Amino acid sequence: MKRNRSLLAHAVIASIAVTGLAIANQDGDHEGTGAPADVGAFKMILGDKKMDDPNAMAEWMALGQPGEPHKFLAKFNGEWKTTMRMSMDPSQPPTESFGRAWFEPVLSGRFMQQKLAIPMMGMPYEGLGFLGFDNTTRMFTQSWMNSMSTDVLMSKGSINREGNQITMFGEMNEPGTGEVGKVVKFLYRFDNDDKFTFEVWEVMYGDPWKVFEIEYNRKK
Repeated sequence: MKRNRSLLAHAVIASIAVTGLAIANQDGDHEGTGAPADVGAFKMILGDKKMDDPNAMAEWMALGQPGEPHKFLAKFNGEWKTTMRMSMDPSQPPTESFGRAWFEPVLSGRFMQQKLAIPMMGMPYEGLGFLGFDNTTRMFTQSWMNSMSTDVLMSKGSINREGNQITMFGEMNEPGTGEVGKVVKFLYRFDNDDKFTFEVWEVMYGDPWKVFEIEYNRKK
């Protein structure tokens, strides 16, 4: 029996960024004797074992730079026409709604920001998401917020060998059923540089089934 009838989730991706932490000596009797702030932050992130490694700082800095996966995500920059197909009952045909989405790189290309505007269940729906690639974990990440929820939906996953599908898993809350932290699967299927599809799958109860999909076609 399918329990989920209110899955409202979309992401185009959870993101993890390494941030520097400034450390300052606040003891007036020892002014100027504390470690420099950048060294202190480096120590907090990497630990004592790497402090004597002359290559450790360079490795840490390199992990924070955009790479080939980020160039792949940058292809989605621009405006898109969207078609949402939602099925609240897998035995019934999906309903359709139409909208727009806008992608743009942020933080010097480290993440792609998406803004989505599309009706959902007869109501206006706005979404804001960030899709990235974590160089440390070697995984794609996404976070998603929308105008129908106060949750921040986060997920992560990997791309297939063919480079045309990203599979991600995340957790979401279901106010209608009282479920908290329910596992959900997300799929990105890439047809070409001008068309891709985002899917949300119910995987917790019985056979997996697709709750909804959003087809993106680049606006010409």
